Amino acid sequence: MRWKVSNTLFVLSILIFAIGVAFNYAQVKQSVESSLEKARRMKREKSEARKREEEIEEEEYKEEINEEIITIINNKDGE
Repeated sequence: MRWKVSNTLFVLSILIFAIGVAFNYAQVKQSVESSLEKARRMKREKSEARKREEEIEEEEYKEEINEEIITIINNKDGE
């Protein structure tokens, strides 16, 4: 009788261990996926911010060039 009970408990402990490993694997997989998603989102946000800054700098540069051209044209007309 003891042999059957000990075997049953051993098999039951193996099953519980397997369920625990499977649950842990699922949790780790979900955690890694959410971390990757967060990293991708942050990378995308930084890229968008960098593009916006470059566009603003480019617009300012174009405005400066236009002002210089207008100044040069006005100086030639004044002569």
